[in-house]
This record gives sequence, structure tokens and C-alpha cells, in this order.
Amino acid sequence: MNRRVITLLAFGLPALLAGQDLTQADAVRAALAANPRLEAARAAREAGGAQAEQARWDRYGRLDLGFQWNPSVGNPEFTLPTAPAMTITFPTYARNQFEASFTQPVWTWGALSGRARAAGLREEADLQLEIRTAQQIAFDATRAYLEAGQAQEAVAVAEQNLAQEQAFLANARARVAQGASARLDVLRAELSVSEAESGLIAARNQVLLTREALVTVTREDRFRTARLRFEQEQRALPDEAGAIARGLRRPDLLGSVRQAQALRTSAEAERAAGLPSLSIRTVLSQAGDTHGWGQAANRTYAVGLAIQWEALSARRARIRYADLSAQARSEQAQAASLEDRLVQDIRGARWRIEQAGAQIEVARRALAQAEEQARVSRLAYQEGIRTAVERQSDEVALSDARYRLLSTRLDLGLAWAALDLAVGD
Repeated sequence: MNRRVITLLAFGLPALLAGQDLTQADAVRAALAANPRLEAARAAREAGGAQAEQARWDRYGRLDLGFQWNPSVGNPEFTLPTAPAMTITFPTYARNQFEASFTQPVWTWGALSGRARAAGLREEADLQLEIRTAQQIAFDATRAYLEAGQAQEAVAVAEQNLAQEQAFLANARARVAQGASARLDVLRAELSVSEAESGLIAARNQVLLTREALVTVTREDRFRTARLRFEQEQRALPDEAGAIARGLRRPDLLGSVRQAQALRTSAEAERAAGLPSLSIRTVLSQAGDTHGWGQAANRTYAVGLAIQWEALSARRARIRYADLSAQARSEQAQAASLEDRLVQDIRGARWRIEQAGAQIEVARRALAQAEEQARVSRLAYQEGIRTAVERQSDEVALSDARYRLLSTRLDLGLAWAALDLAVGD
């Protein structure tokens, strides 16, 4: 994902038709559009770009212009207490004074160029951070969408369970009225209906919670009520070595490496700044009163080499060098730690995908078996072969199988999202 992809995801939103189901891609696009976290990362990157531009301009020299105007012309006079008194006049006071100077650094021991390189590296690190922020936002939106979609499907399962329990209650009442069953079957059926109603209420409340979380991530109210298209993505699992190789180019890892390089470069530049520097300096000055302004005789020029060195700069430079060097070592250690976690995250996500994929197959077979068992149990109960307790046990097993399949599908979707985040896709 590069800057062009970020812009496309954030601002290339297609118009959705009213009532159209919302997909996971819609949630990711909405989350990236005008997201505060992404805007903050973008602003930080733009600030870094401005600092890099300023550091590059520092190498081109400095032009200073100054002009002073005095309201009246007068030369200072001093009277000496002698006999007779003596007055001395100093003709140094001019109405107009102008000075222009240009200083072009010639040799700074790499201080200016090092600062420019460091600023460029920080700008690149900020760009990588912006890309990684977009990836994290996409992961948050994917997770919220999957959880909301799973909750939506769970409501359908709860409604199906309630309808089945209500049908069983009607059947139990009919059998009791015919004298084919005991009153206890009706009581058990009524309890099952109450439990199914309670489960439906809990499922609907879970929908409200997950939808609010989805709206918080996407910042769009349409995700509160629109139906979600909860589809299981079919992809081939990448090999571990290839996934790790791609993960080593992950934006946050590259950004951390660039930040460490920027700190080391800044440290060297600050150490060089403590040494004497050589510059070419050109000065033009002109002064005159009302009658003499503009006369060439009142102008002075100076061109030459200037050596600049602050007496205490060496000590300050060593302190800044030590500080930046320590920060560089810390950032480098964080990059190494991030690389270790990256490998662990990729391997863990792959294992969870493999495990969830196997569990989905088991859950599907278990659901097929539970559906058949429940069908046989209903017929057997109507014929009086099975008891209400046995029939209720089979219905509970069917409900559990349905929820277990939904749970494994959610686990698989989250594992894929975690793998994408770990790899940096």
C-alpha cells in the first residue's frame, strides 16, 4: 500500500444505492475517509516534509537586508570645560542607513548536509507511519465489520431456534390435549421457548453493540441499520517464508529503521556543528542624509572568507551528539524487537487460519449431523418413540452447532485480517 492507494481508499468512495447491502470493502473505505488518526499521520508527514525543505534551503546561504531611517539629522557634539570652551562634533549621524549581506556556507564539516539528509529520512519515516496507520484502520474496520456480521447472522439463528421451539410447544400442547403426552412436556416446551426468547434478545443486543462499534470505526450512520453481506473470503494460505519476507518490508518496520538512520545522521551533523565553519560573506552598506543619499562615496563593499566558531559550541555539540546517539540506539533496538514480533505475529496468524479452517469443516459436518438428528428426533417424538427431554437435547445440540459454525467463521475472518496486518498488506 502506497500513498496513491491511501488516497484512493480514502476519497474514491463509490455512491451506494439506497438499501444496498454493505460489504467489508465498504467499511474499510468509510473508515479511511476523513479518519482523524489518518489525518493526524498525514499532517505529521507534511510537517516533516516542510522541515526537510527548510533543512535543504539552509545549505543555500542566507541573505539579510536592513534599513534604518532617522527622523532628523544631527551629529553629536561634546563641549570640553576648557578656557576658552572647546566643542567637538562627531559627523556620524545619517538620516538613511541601508545594509545587505549574503553568507554562503562553504565548509561545515557536513553539518548542513547531514541535517538535510536526516530531515529527508524523517520525512520518509513519517510517510511509512501514515501508510501503517491506514493499514491499522483497515484492520479495525475489518474486525468491527466481521463481528457485526457474525452478530447479524446470530440473530437469524436465534430467530430460527425460537420458531422451532414455538412449533414444538404447539405440538406438545396438541399431544397433551389428545392425551398422548404428559403435562410436563408442555412445561418443558414453555421453558425452552422462554430460553429461546432470551437468547434472541441477547443476540439482538449484541447486534446493537457491534453495530455501534462499527459506526465508531467507519464514522457513518448507515452502518448502524444497513444489512451486512457477511461472506467468507476464499484465499490460498501464503507460505511462511514468503509471508515473513513481505512482512520485513512492512511500513512501520521500515519507518523505524529510517527513524534510527535519521537520528544517527542528526547526531553526526550536530557533532560537526561544533567545529569551526567556513563561509563566503558579502556585505554592502550605504548611509547618507537628505542630500547625500544615493552618492557612491557613501557606499562600502566587503567580500571575503569568514570563519565562524562559537567558543562553547563544542561542548554543546558533544551533549547533543550523545543524546541523539542514544535515541538512535533505542530506535534501532525497537526496530529489532518489532521484527521479532512481526515473525511471531505472522506465524501465529497462519496457525490460527489453519486451525479455523479445520474447525469450520468440522463445524459444518457437525451441523449437518445435528440437523439430521433433530429432524429424526422431531418425527420420533410425534410418533411417541422419543421423549420430550431427548427431543429437547437434540434441539439444543442443533442450536450449539449453528452457533459454533458462526464462531469458527468469525475466527477465520479475524485470523486472515490479523495476517494481512502482520504482513503489511
